[in-house]
Amino acid sequence: MTSSPDLIVTGTNPVVIAFKAATSTIPIVAFMLDPLKAGLVTKLAKPGGNLTGITLDCRDRDLGKAPGDN
Repeated sequence: MTSSPDLIVTGTNPVVIAFKAATSTIPIVAFMLDPLKAGLVTKLAKPGGNLTGITLDCRDRDLGKAPGDN
């Protein structure tokens, strides 16, 4: 990186992967698909390092239940 931003906000896995490889100190907030499969994090609850954000992957959720249903 040629500049030192305070924060990186990005999306799409290839761009997230490039920024994660470029810095380990600048916080990265990303909108991405399946960061686990991409090898960006080891778990969603606590991604660790300088990466956090929102994933659009909901395969582990039961989308057929409404809040309060058992």
